Amino acid sequence: MTVELQSTTTVFELFEAIKFHLKFEGSFKRWTCYSVSRQKWLNISEEIGNYQDEIFNVHMKPDLVSKFEKVETWNLKTIIIQPSNHNMMVELQSTTTVFELFEAIKLHFKFEGSFKQWICYSVSRQKQLNISEEIGNYQDEIFNVHIKSDLESQNEKVEDINIQIDIKDSGINRKFSTIFKSSDIIQSVAQATLSYCQLSDQQEVAAVDLFIFGQPYNDKIKRFKSFSDLQIKNNTTIEARIRWIGG
Repeated sequence: MTVELQSTTTVFELFEAIKFHLKFEGSFKRWTCYSVSRQKWLNISEEIGNYQDEIFNVHMKPDLVSKFEKVETWNLKTIIIQPSNHNMMVELQSTTTVFELFEAIKLHFKFEGSFKQWICYSVSRQKQLNISEEIGNYQDEIFNVHIKSDLESQNEKVEDINIQIDIKDSGINRKFSTIFKSSDIIQSVAQATLSYCQLSDQQEVAAVDLFIFGQPYNDKIKRFKSFSDLQIKNNTTIEARIRWIGG
């Protein structure tokens, strides 16, 4: 099929258009998209770009779910929807992707529009997950899902902001500065601090408590608000206190 697409169209939106045009049932989580011009497989969140006479090979696999999968592969997960702070408990397989989780949330709450601006943060791993990433098999896992409508995303002016980070670690003080997007969530500061201190978010040996103008920003609501949500401006100083787990 031949279609006219904007350069900012994502593979996800392309799949949606194909699914609608050809009246396919089920999801397209197993579909793949190959760019002939670039000779590469495209990620579902990737923009198709502006390549002249571009050809995309889209391989559509049926969404067949095995009825013989073991029950042990399913785990109960806690999902916290932001900014409404709504909690839900769902059973998910370890191989479930963030994309599939977003689809389930969208269907459950009857959300309109796409979820390309949504954010999923794993509390166990203290990291933001890519849309194609599997949720894994972490015990008592909690996911913070920050939902943003297409209209909010269009109206939001995204800017670069410089943040000064004061690290306090058992009497040792360090400072560094880094650039964030105004749309980034506050939890990004904790991740940047761990990275600066060469502490992996996979090791689970340390956590970071954040303070802005002397006020703690450590609850699940504040941590997943963006800099723009909290009106945090350029050159703001954030105090990051290293807390050693089990120490």
